[in-house]
Amino acid sequence: MDMQESSEQEFYNDETLLEALTCEEILDKYQKSLKSNSIKLILSHFNDFMLQDGDQIVIESLNSDSKTKKISQIRKEFISFMKDKKFNQRTFLSIFKSQRFQKHFQYYLSYYSSDIIYQKNQKDAFSNAVVIHFFKRCFSIPKLINSMKLYKKNKDK
Repeated sequence: MDMQESSEQEFYNDETLLEALTCEEILDKYQKSLKSNSIKLILSHFNDFMLQDGDQIVIESLNSDSKTKKISQIRKEFISFMKDKKFNQRTFLSIFKSQRFQKHFQYYLSYYSSDIIYQKNQKDAFSNAVVIHFFKRCFSIPKLINSMKLYKKNKDK
């Protein structure tokens, strides 16, 4: 078994373990994994998915507008939406609440996010899996969003 097969097997074992957790347990594991760069990594990969790597036909078809938009227009809107945003919980929340990009993020989490875990030799693979699973669970159980702690910017300098 090579390194990628081993990582894939570990991911599926982790995913099975995470599926069995209650909302409170997954929230606890999520909060413990906040010290890692998992959120930043996942949102960064989602950004790449939307701007470069993504399945263009799916991205166009997931558009919530009744009129069909070309991938170039969707990408322009996404760039504008993400402008000046840091890859953190607040950005996840804005994507989660976005009429335009929520479906794209759900699709990404379902079909592309697992690539992050075994794409490279990740030392925080379990933390990444926890954050991915928490984000997925937020879409099926929206009340989990209320449990996220967001910190206000301190504008006093």
